[in-house]
Order: sequence, then C-alpha cells, then structure tokens
Amino acid sequence: MFDFKATLCIPTGEIPSQESEREPPPKWTEGKGPLMTWNEIRGLKSLKTKRGEDLIEFIPHSVTHRYYDELEKLSNPENEFRWEVKNSKQRLSSELGIEIDSINFYCLPGGVGEGKEIVERVLDGENYKGALRAQYKREDKWNRYRIPRCEPHSKDDLVKLLSNGKFSCN
Repeated sequence: MFDFKATLCIPTGEIPSQESEREPPPKWTEGKGPLMTWNEIRGLKSLKTKRGEDLIEFIPHSVTHRYYDELEKLSNPENEFRWEVKNSKQRLSSELGIEIDSINFYCLPGGVGEGKEIVERVLDGENYKGALRAQYKREDKWNRYRIPRCEPHSKDDLVKLLSNGKFSCN
C-alpha cells in the first residue's frame, strides 16, 4: 500500500443516498461511471494512514455542479454561487461528521469563475483558504484560488505516474 493521502471533491446534491438511486448518473459525468453513494463515501472516510490520520480529505464541489458561467446567466449570480458554496459545505459536514470549520478548501466545478471578484468574495465570506480548479494551463500562476487539481481515470497507471518523478495532471 502506498499510504499517501488523497482529496475527493464531492458535489453534495448529486450523491445518491442509496444504490437504487444511482441511475441515471448526472449528465456532467459523461461516461465516467456512476457516483458513489453517501454510504460508500462514509466508508472511505473511515480509512486511515499508517499513522492513524485520515487517508482521504473531502471537500465541497458545489451542490449542483453548475459551472460559474451558468450561474452568471441568472438574475443574481453572487447569491446563487453563495448558496452552492454554503450548502455544499454544510451537507458535507453533516453527512460525514466533519467539523464545518475544518473544511478549508472548495473545488470550483470545471474551474470556471476563478479570478472573478464575486467568487473570491463569496469564498472569503465562507472562510475558505483556497479553491481547487480543473481547467488551467501550465503557464498559469498558482494562487489560493487557482490550485490545480487533476482527475485520475481508471485507465491511468498510478504507479507509472508516481514513479517517473514527473507527476503531472496533463
């Protein structure tokens, strides 16, 4: 066992409560397979490293997984984004028994909206230290609201990715 930590980004409103609610998967999963149930996620929450620390960190990834550009089309995008951010954090806390104040990072769906003043204001207001985003380029400069994340797929060979010393999300 590798015994290294992972972070899972959870779109809290899209997670089925039980196996029978798993189908059909949300449109945005686009053939990536079904989402885990809350019980399966709780099972992962119980995993520990050899030192007894949580093996997996769980962070909110919105409620509905709407990209920020979808929210911008609504009458009040800031309120919509605030609702996504606040409610996903609360749901994650209640489902997994995580102290709400210990949830420090948010995952922007698709990374869209990064760099927008509204996004930063809302995340600051909910006491986030930073945000992960999927869409970025190598030349992008990191900042606390532009932390790159990668999305491993079942076809990826994790041993190969980690052993060549050049781990990259691209």
